[in-house]
Amino acid sequence: MLRILCTTVLCILLATSTYAQTSSLTISDPQRWAKSTQGIITDAEIDITPEGAYAKVDLTFLINAENTYKSTDTLEAVLNFSLPKGSYINDSWLWLDQNTIIKADIIERNRAITIYEGIVNRRRDPSLLVKTGTDRYKLNVFPLTTLYPRKVKISYAVPLNWQGDMSKLPLPTDLFRVSKTAPTLTVKVNTNPLFRNPSFVINDYSQHYISTVGGQDLLQIPGTSYAQNDFTLKYNTQLANSISVITYPTGNNEGYYQMIIPPSVIDKTSTRCVSLIVDYDSKTQAIHTPSELKQKLTNAFLSNYNTTDSFNLFYVNNGQIVQAFTSWQSVSNANLNQAFNNMPNSIATTSNTYESLLKTGMQFCAGKTKDEAEVLLIGTNADYTIDQQKTNTLFSNIKTALGSYNHKINVINNNRYRQYKSGSGYYYANEILYSKLTLATGGLYFRNYSYKYILVNNKYQVFYDIDFTANINQISSNAGISTSAYNITLKPITGFVYNEYTMFKNQKLHLSDNYIVLGKYKGNLTTGSTVDIQAVTNTKTINKTVTINTITPGTKGIIQDWANLYIQDLESYNNASYTQEIIDSSINNRVLCYKTAFLAIETGDTLKSNIDDNPDVVSVKNTTKKGGTTIKAYPNPFNNEITIELPANATQIEIYDVLGRKVFVIALSKNDKKYVWNGRNSNGDALSAGTYVIIVKTEDSNQTLKVLKQ
Repeated sequence: MLRILCTTVLCILLATSTYAQTSSLTISDPQRWAKSTQGIITDAEIDITPEGAYAKVDLTFLINAENTYKSTDTLEAVLNFSLPKGSYINDSWLWLDQNTIIKADIIERNRAITIYEGIVNRRRDPSLLVKTGTDRYKLNVFPLTTLYPRKVKISYAVPLNWQGDMSKLPLPTDLFRVSKTAPTLTVKVNTNPLFRNPSFVINDYSQHYISTVGGQDLLQIPGTSYAQNDFTLKYNTQLANSISVITYPTGNNEGYYQMIIPPSVIDKTSTRCVSLIVDYDSKTQAIHTPSELKQKLTNAFLSNYNTTDSFNLFYVNNGQIVQAFTSWQSVSNANLNQAFNNMPNSIATTSNTYESLLKTGMQFCAGKTKDEAEVLLIGTNADYTIDQQKTNTLFSNIKTALGSYNHKINVINNNRYRQYKSGSGYYYANEILYSKLTLATGGLYFRNYSYKYILVNNKYQVFYDIDFTANINQISSNAGISTSAYNITLKPITGFVYNEYTMFKNQKLHLSDNYIVLGKYKGNLTTGSTVDIQAVTNTKTINKTVTINTITPGTKGIIQDWANLYIQDLESYNNASYTQEIIDSSINNRVLCYKTAFLAIETGDTLKSNIDDNPDVVSVKNTTKKGGTTIKAYPNPFNNEITIELPANATQIEIYDVLGRKVFVIALSKNDKKYVWNGRNSNGDALSAGTYVIIVKTEDSNQTLKVLKQ
């Protein structure tokens, strides 16, 4: 499913533009580009492990060429794909044969492309994985033949969507839809004490269940099952009524942490009510049919609302307005199914009923405050496309009937019909009306006329789509009681937290959504630490201190989660002076970004082209040595510390890894005779085991020594 291309701004119009993306798996001969066919994916496996605010996902599959090629043709596979919103890739592997696997190096993007192209020309075994857009990626694999499919593995982390005592994440089925024949998916669902009782949001989990071994459920999902449906996995958690803190120490009294605060900890009274209006004019170019809408809206509501939230459904059938329930109903699978099952597929809204439908759905919110209830309009009507006078009349009529616009009105435009207005350009369906309604009420407007090309039977076809789950995620996060000001501070028993990044979706704190923050700490972050919570709403002030009763140890993946947000923060400044820091953070933490790439190459190949004039990347072989090497270091190999004996007049120590990246630098005093290096980089982070090159600079020489960290 496509990711939305829009910027969320509270209380203003959300404008998007038409764009195209290509999701594809193509097979071709790099030496003869005239022929290109659709690839085939087999042996697909998804392995899911929830860890704190994220879930870690491994995708393993075989890429096959169809038998229209000769068995001797040396082919290349190119996979263009998307991942769920907010994901980041942290590893890539390529199998040389059934028993030999190469773990990719992460290096600067331009170097990786140069190396890959050179290897392809020499018929070696590489794969190249790059980021091409927001949540978009491209994987190149070479070579393969009809008799020699290639096995690959991609690892990524995806933010969990927290709703009360549930955490949810979408399965990446979109990636496997690019195959000429959709493969059966083997899904491994891992559980632990914090994440239990996995199931699907709307699909039947038991239908696909095979067995459970050691806290891991084994499922199988046929390609026919996910071809048209979205699969969202959910876990029961123990985090609904308490703060969860997960830590990963990197030294004595320091490390990284994640903190998840459910809404009930901040304010137990916050609920959300949604008056859902579905208008459907069958004469216009609706992106999704009524039956598709039912499935997608059910999945989106269950993925983004709690059972403590409520809804009602309004639509027109045979010229009559239908209200699904006489009162607000809990957002549950049963209630959503009842409402949508009763809604026929032949509903049609005409100009005669359109105004009444909108008034009825909006009026239903009257018994709730603005903070409690809002309207969601799924629109296809195009009677008011560019008629400004007609639009103004309808807008005024609704306002007069309701007395005022007291509740937020959100709109998802499900119509790609457009009409040109001189001096203004194209408008899609009732876009002028939708803009007025959302601007007047502080709601959100999504115009998703986005499309993608998908290779089907060796021909590209255009598919339109709306990511209802992502849209409604933003709507739900903008709902409920909001704050005019807030401050949430984690206080260790000793020390402090710093370099924090919140995963909260809006500038304001909405008390119906989980507050999630990732950061670093120094000091003693243990049981007994506290969280100060201050918030001001329209009706009250919240001021409390909550003691943390449980702190859970995490994995090294917490560092990568934080590094991904750090890299995104640096990228947002669009400042060239941050380029090297972005690259270094990406490489040191194995977090893919726009400026790096994962490159897997055959054993014995070299990354020597990873050297350029970059001051933080050097060629050790070309380092000048005058008078021989007089530096010594011991013990070598070393575990935690190594003592470096320095030559006379030493001015600086630089340490590089095997890819030529500078990981540590320190200036020396003239009287220094020794220096003890603790095996950490310049940021104080522990470095992995491996070979490192120590360069000691003096007034007239650069002297080098290789050391091994165990």
